[in-house]
Amino acid sequence: MKAEAAILCPNDPSIFVMRTPNEMRCASMVTKQMLGQHKFVQPATIDFWTWLDNERLAIVCPDAVYAWKYAVDEYVCICRRDPSLTGNLQNAKITSFQLSQDGDIAILQCMGLDSATQTV
Repeated sequence: MKAEAAILCPNDPSIFVMRTPNEMRCASMVTKQMLGQHKFVQPATIDFWTWLDNERLAIVCPDAVYAWKYAVDEYVCICRRDPSLTGNLQNAKITSFQLSQDGDIAILQCMGLDSATQTV
């Protein structure tokens, strides 16, 4: 697999996830074994991704945010995204995603240039 991007687990840097638009794979650098894999139904556009905890990643797509639990290939929608919230920003870039422990509150931060005011 030729990865488009890769991310290390912050609590265990020997575990990493690599992805392409078609799939994600989790593996261990120590054992050289694959720990999980997810194939997207159609090629995915991923705007941002980050670890939620030691077992799950947040996958931020244009329409929604998903959580992937790699050990059991559980891929579920956490919340929907409203494109109008960043629609007026030029060169918008997501900088952070956080989810409360109970999963009730999601915070997606982004930066961009407001075309009307020319401010960040």
